[in-house]
Amino acid sequence: LVATELMSDSFIDLLRKALVLQTAGATVMTGLQGMVALPRQSGGATVYHVAESSNITESQLTVDQVTMQPRTIGALTDYSRRLLLQSSIDIENLVRRDLAQQIAIEVENQAINGTGSASYPLGFLNVTGINTESGYTTFADYVNAEAALSTDNALQGTLGYLMNSALRGTLKTTEKASGTNGIFVYEGDGTINGYRAYLSNSMPNNTAVFANFSDIMIGF
Repeated sequence: LVATELMSDSFIDLLRKALVLQTAGATVMTGLQGMVALPRQSGGATVYHVAESSNITESQLTVDQVTMQPRTIGALTDYSRRLLLQSSIDIENLVRRDLAQQIAIEVENQAINGTGSASYPLGFLNVTGINTESGYTTFADYVNAEAALSTDNALQGTLGYLMNSALRGTLKTTEKASGTNGIFVYEGDGTINGYRAYLSNSMPNNTAVFANFSDIMIGF
């Protein structure tokens, strides 16, 4: 004889991955149509030292393109007419919100991990020619990543680190060096090596990225 009161105003939402790439500074372009080509200088002129009255060898800068093509992503949910009529929760908005959030999570997941083949976009972890370091748990590993970008003259823009929750937990308990008396790789202000450290559980285990996040291009 005891009724159950459905507290629809206290609906418990699903725990979802946090979206971070736009916060980190990724470049997002909206309203695109068709194919997109971004011009890029891939090389510069060559400089020579020459003797008096000698000729200089001719050289030119070189350019190429970074291309983007549309990919399609979608999700489908079915619910009955009776549920729509009888539910004490706004079922249509609940479904719409769930679909939008799940699609947003998958967009970020592919921006990180996408293979670039078939119907998948290319994520930055699968871009060829990116510097790699052998470690990911010591303070020196993160300094080495900074040094690699600086060596390539790329230490500029919206710089930061990206990792998942498990790796952040490890770095919170890893000292920068022996005898530092509790000074850990992951600082209390959310930085590593003076740069903001971002968190995404779309990142693989035992992997960290140091990047100029504004160079990540996401087109809609």
